Amino acid sequence: MRTRDVILLLTAYFCVLVGLSVAWEFWVEDILGPVLIPGHETESLARRLEFVVTVSLFAALGLVVPGGLLLRGAAARRQVEAERRRMMAIAEVTPDLLGVWTLAGAPILLNPAAQALFAGDPGGRPSLQRYLDSYTPRSRELLLTRGIPAAKEKGLWTGETEGHGPGGSTVPYSEIVLAPRNAEGEVAYLASIRRDISEQKELERLKADMMGLVSHEIRTPLTSIKSALALVTGEAETRLSPDAAELLAIAANNTDRLVRLVNDVLDLEKVEAGAVPLNRERIALGPLLREVVRDLSPIARETGVRLVLEEGAPAHIHGDRSWLGQAVTNLVGNALNVSAAGDAVTVSLGRTSAGAVRVAVRDQGPGLPPAERHLLFHRFTQGAAGRGHQKGTGLGLAIAKAIVERHGGQIGVESEEGQGSEFYFELPAAPPEAAEAGPAASGRSTESPA
Repeated sequence: MRTRDVILLLTAYFCVLVGLSVAWEFWVEDILGPVLIPGHETESLARRLEFVVTVSLFAALGLVVPGGLLLRGAAARRQVEAERRRMMAIAEVTPDLLGVWTLAGAPILLNPAAQALFAGDPGGRPSLQRYLDSYTPRSRELLLTRGIPAAKEKGLWTGETEGHGPGGSTVPYSEIVLAPRNAEGEVAYLASIRRDISEQKELERLKADMMGLVSHEIRTPLTSIKSALALVTGEAETRLSPDAAELLAIAANNTDRLVRLVNDVLDLEKVEAGAVPLNRERIALGPLLREVVRDLSPIARETGVRLVLEEGAPAHIHGDRSWLGQAVTNLVGNALNVSAAGDAVTVSLGRTSAGAVRVAVRDQGPGLPPAERHLLFHRFTQGAAGRGHQKGTGLGLAIAKAIVERHGGQIGVESEEGQGSEFYFELPAAPPEAAEAGPAASGRSTESPA
């Protein structure tokens, strides 16, 4: 009900009450009084006006509470309606496909993008089952067996699906299935939002092609250049002038840096894309950390940094030994790069309060300002300038993050300016060997690329 309608209703109610009181005092009472009440005396005009005013005041007071509630309800309904119109306007113009259905599959809302799937279809507005027919068989099965049940259980499911496109083609979608609950905790309706990600998939394909180009057309020549420089330097070392020797050393160092950069870029792309298999096995992290510390100790000694290992209780996880070793190596290398002579870099192994395995690398470097901490794990991002033996590529932490997340863990940093930093990652602990069964009990399993 609109505010104007509420005001008109209240005004009519007030006028009726006042009109009835006037009619009683000036007409009905004069007619019925002598008949019903013997000896009835006609009241003065002042008494009659007093009665009418009293009734009018009580009528006005009686309208305050219900009138306020009616006006408040009208305002709330008006606001809800405005929000509904705003949301409908957004749904009308969005290119994403939006569909809402009852639990029985009857359509509640289909925006124009979703309705376009059924242009020329004589069946009218599609039910949920007919809407599911717009997917490829594999995606339809995915939604029926995993997407919709997961949404009903948890309220939300996200994933990638494929639908039928023009000319027998397929269209990739990023999909969200929602199942909101009512006040009683029951699922109220189902909603699907899917976005065409054809351009994104094409960009991913072009990026993969570019990575292949980098791998074959850049890394191979760089390796040849590096070998040639080493050969020239070794054979002509005694005959080179100091200036020539310095130029060759600069060329060799920059070639090494380019090789590291190319290898890091390729490693990051492979891990993030899930293009490399994880050879999962039961790993004792203590020996793995000792290997990393042993391998990096010569580099630490060159810069005068002490590399310390603190092992807690034995800890085991399921993961790829090679890739996890790379993640730890990157964290330790980053710590060495910001450390000065006389500093200590400590590698520690422990457990969190929740029972996860925690590997931490603590340095005594310059620390990090708060604004830099959330950027450190991005590509080509470095914090405080390295003070160590060489400048990194800015990809080591990003690679470590991708490896840890691929293993189902999380990575982070704790730091204060002037107090050093502690980079860490946490991984789910492997159950005791006696509790394992099937392939896991044998100690090794292979995860195929995603």
